[in-house]
Amino acid sequence: MVQNQRPTLNKTLFAEAAIRCFSQFGPLRTSMADIAEEAGASRQSIYRFFEDRSALLQFILEQRISAMARQLKTRFDKYQSIDEALVDGSLESIMAARSDELVNSIITSSTDHSLELFLVTASEEIRDLMMSMWAPLLEQAREQGRIRENIENAEVLDWMRHVHAVLTVRDDESLESQRLLLQKFFLPSILKRPK
Repeated sequence: MVQNQRPTLNKTLFAEAAIRCFSQFGPLRTSMADIAEEAGASRQSIYRFFEDRSALLQFILEQRISAMARQLKTRFDKYQSIDEALVDGSLESIMAARSDELVNSIITSSTDHSLELFLVTASEEIRDLMMSMWAPLLEQAREQGRIRENIENAEVLDWMRHVHAVLTVRDDESLESQRLLLQKFFLPSILKRPK
């Protein structure tokens, strides 16, 4: 006779259970008890892996955003200039986040300030992914004399995350108006003016 085996408890098990609950009840109406029940575990066991609900949500966001970044990275070869990469790459990133229903629902329904900070600061994994995507383009632009002086790649990416976070949650504007904002304010903050 085969006995029912309990699932191996880990972060991924709880994150997947949370995602199933979110699709059924929504992020705001899903409790940690709901997630534990869906995972087939006790509520207390979640806290061995996540110190609180915010940590669980950040883990889920990190997984989704990292997956988006890996997909976007494959498209970066098509950009003809750093201007195009910064504007169109930013718009693609913003649209990817907006079109992910789970990411969108977590961000828009959250009342937790730590999630806002997470979007702006990002995890080490996300920062590393961004650097692997953008460093070659930034270095090429630097060699062409296009990057403003005294700006490091990490600073460009920090600024980029801030801009992306704001534009992702600011869905009151059209894609074209966001393009104009990026061209008018974002590009000049990074690139030298053409002569």
